Amino acid sequence: MKIFCTIFLISLGLLIPQSVLGNDVDFKATIRPLLTKYCQDCHGPDEANSKIRVDILNDQFQGKQLFDWDKISHVIESNDVDLRMPPEDELQPTQQERELLTTWITNQIKTAKTRDSVNNGYSRRLTKVQYRNTLRDLLLLSDDFTAVLPNDGVTKEGYNSMEVMQVSPLHLEYYFEIAAKALDQVIVDPKQPPQIHNFRMNLGKDINPENFNDKLILGAGSRLIPVKNFTIEELTPEKDFPFTSHRFQKKFSYIEGYIGNGTIRKQKEFIGVYHNVFACLRGQGGYTGGLQAETVIADGLLLRPSIPNTEIFMMGSTYGPSPNFKISLRELPVHGKFRVKVTASKYADAYDLDSKHSPVDPSLNQSTVIQIEDDSSETVQIPMDGIYQVDLTYQSTAKNDTIVLALAGRPQNYRVSKTEETTTKAFKLIQLKKGKLNFDLQSSNATTVEKIILSKLDSADPLVATFEQFNQRSPQLGVYLGFRRDCGSALSPVQIAQTVSSTKPQAYYFEDAISNYPISVMDKANNNYLAGVSEIGVRNEYLDGRAAPRLLVHSVEFEGPFFELWPPKPHKSIFIDSPHVDSPEIYATEVIRHFMERAYRRPITEHELNRIYSVWQKSYQASTNFYSSIKDALTVVLCTPQFLMITDASTTPASEQLTEYELASKLAYFLWNSSPDDELLSLAKAGELRESLNKQIDRMLADPKSSSFFNTFVSQWLNLEKITTVEINRKKYPRLTKEVKNHLRQEPIVFFEYLVDHNLELSNIIDSDFILANDVVASYYGLDSQDSGLKFIKSEVPANRGGLLAQAGILAGLSNGDESNPVKRGNWIARKIISEPPGEPPPNVPDLKEVEGDFTLRQRLEMHRNKKGCVKCHTKIDPWGIPLEQFDAAGIFQEKADCVSELPDGQEIQDFKMLQNYLISDKMDQIAIGFMQHLSTYALGRSLTFKELDDLNAECRDLKQAGYRVKDIIKSIANSQKFQTK
Repeated sequence: MKIFCTIFLISLGLLIPQSVLGNDVDFKATIRPLLTKYCQDCHGPDEANSKIRVDILNDQFQGKQLFDWDKISHVIESNDVDLRMPPEDELQPTQQERELLTTWITNQIKTAKTRDSVNNGYSRRLTKVQYRNTLRDLLLLSDDFTAVLPNDGVTKEGYNSMEVMQVSPLHLEYYFEIAAKALDQVIVDPKQPPQIHNFRMNLGKDINPENFNDKLILGAGSRLIPVKNFTIEELTPEKDFPFTSHRFQKKFSYIEGYIGNGTIRKQKEFIGVYHNVFACLRGQGGYTGGLQAETVIADGLLLRPSIPNTEIFMMGSTYGPSPNFKISLRELPVHGKFRVKVTASKYADAYDLDSKHSPVDPSLNQSTVIQIEDDSSETVQIPMDGIYQVDLTYQSTAKNDTIVLALAGRPQNYRVSKTEETTTKAFKLIQLKKGKLNFDLQSSNATTVEKIILSKLDSADPLVATFEQFNQRSPQLGVYLGFRRDCGSALSPVQIAQTVSSTKPQAYYFEDAISNYPISVMDKANNNYLAGVSEIGVRNEYLDGRAAPRLLVHSVEFEGPFFELWPPKPHKSIFIDSPHVDSPEIYATEVIRHFMERAYRRPITEHELNRIYSVWQKSYQASTNFYSSIKDALTVVLCTPQFLMITDASTTPASEQLTEYELASKLAYFLWNSSPDDELLSLAKAGELRESLNKQIDRMLADPKSSSFFNTFVSQWLNLEKITTVEINRKKYPRLTKEVKNHLRQEPIVFFEYLVDHNLELSNIIDSDFILANDVVASYYGLDSQDSGLKFIKSEVPANRGGLLAQAGILAGLSNGDESNPVKRGNWIARKIISEPPGEPPPNVPDLKEVEGDFTLRQRLEMHRNKKGCVKCHTKIDPWGIPLEQFDAAGIFQEKADCVSELPDGQEIQDFKMLQNYLISDKMDQIAIGFMQHLSTYALGRSLTFKELDDLNAECRDLKQAGYRVKDIIKSIANSQKFQTK
């Protein structure tokens, strides 16, 4: 029986005069006996169906019981036989009893709504994200030491609310460990110069004159770039402070080396920096279309886009994307900030023509024909600027061979097949300038090139447009850090990829903390030649498979630890300037007070200061080391509740307004997931924050720190983790790779951020006339005309898209990875969009896929829910999910699908588009209230009270006239009584 059965318990078979109204009924004498008689068997201590126990209900109408009574009142009034309680086969109350209960419950709820909630303030622990961001902003620290913390719990609503944010002994242990590590990185000895490791690898064909004869090995799957094609420069950076330079070790003794064609297992001496630093290429050999994945030329290393691996062990690309360039080296610092500087350019590339393209007939075109007798290196006159098609006439006796043709110093590779007769093939499209053109041709003895044909294309030729589109695209430079493994690499991306749009060399910088990346941890006794190798990866990131100019990497420079000044800024933010630096007791007080006020996000009391000062005093007396004793004191600060908790301190049970400092913290953790900055605290100190709240919200949402709000809220609201965790049938949906899923997961986040930035109407989450997409997402949706790289931009809406409900990542996450699932999708809409969450499913209900036999979707749905207690919930779930059957398990629209559905209110829907129209026209008010409930729960860090839920109706009425604009909703919540009181 449903929870609603409780409702009817009220109708206990006692006949009560109609004149007796709700507030005149004695609960103990009249209502409770009826509940016991009609409801307790199913809603008592032994069974408690729908998690409602009538034996503990009372007439106080407070807390959770308010929600239970409200559910009961709705079911009592229902005309739906399936929803009415008690069930038809149970003893029924009379109509008079039902009316009495309805009146009594309604009056009690009305009375409860007029009462102010009892308030005693509250405290909630910082979430893992909030704790990490707060440490980062307080200590100016890039290192993330929070991976050891347990993951936060979530409530049934899906949020990290205070109900599940307890502090465990394990948390306290880790907080102390993290605080000590973090302060170790921040607090330095200013008199001790740092050691800096700075080197550069230059790349280019035959640029290294050094005669290095040792053969090198870096393990299976590695393709080493010959030493002659790169150099290592050990640099001394220009700094305004003293430091020492780290230099590579050049003498080694290992138990494993490389001699001839096999490894040896004996002690061997190795000499030279090239046993320390390797230029390495990994990934599956070869490249799609027979192209060469990477090429070393005079100016550097050419890289094609790194085709992602297949995600299946021992199939094709176990060793990572191809091509996958890495600097493998034995020595990198293990702590501190680092900077990787890549000097790179967009190659002035040619467009590859395949077998689908035909060579140009020179007799029909004013072509320049170059007759070749031997391998040639000559010049030819180009008659005019333009796009030229290059064709080759050749003969080859080799099964596979490569021709290298360099035009104007730009080498182009062409793979040829065995042909007994002379043949002419289309080769490349290339942009050439009028005048003399140097060319160089190289091929093996097995291949004879007879002619090179250069044909200028007419501007109307479709190939000209093809080349111009190709030339407008730019490679995406990605940098990685990690370590070498025998079966690949453990690498993580450093920041986001950068677009390389210039054909002139430019510097691109990537910075972060080394401890945030996989580090090679090795037993010091392990002196195996292949052990303990770190790696810096450089890739031309794969987008959508369309041809684009290659990435030309000229050099890669590393500096770490990277300091702009000494002592570094994080240290100086703690040890503030003061005239008392030579008076330890006074200066310690100043340092501790300054740090505590930033850590506690408010002024501190003298009692709080004295407690921490006493920690410093004892430590200083024992060690006489000022810096280490300050570190001991601040470690304690970072483990106090005042730092670890968001607290609204209340002095009475009555409702109180938040102090300005409390409001600053609450707002900052809402919109930044971090502590308030100096501007918020200054306004709080002046008592001016509340009056400038909307202006501050605009500023905060425009700040890059708001990305944490967008990521965290949207991920929790829409259950985006499902996109990442669903196991996709790779044979059935080969395009939905791990990389594509990551981009699709980002789509709803940037979409929502766009709605906020432009204060658009909330109805856009149901249907919009635009999408936000990068090249990967656009390609997945069939928009091949976009050229934005990895940046999400506003794009035309593809057919059958628009809004959150049609986003492929969400739809794929609500499948089982093999076929779509209308139950999961319907449940998601009910919970997340229209806020009509169904009850919990009974145990042992089979999944749709487990229903055996050749049945239609509707038949399988019937069998799936054909269990006592299931049908009532499924009538509220399945109708919402069936129209989404027009999208398969990968979120791709399919024309033929059984998607006709009768919604719970009887409205018949023919397809997904009709569902969108219905939701906007008939359900928008309910959707707005539901969205405000989700956002309010996130903002408050707790579930809403019954009265607060009821107040949302009034708040929504104020927002409706403007169309429920999303930024206005955020401001409404921040200005609401529930947000500003305690």
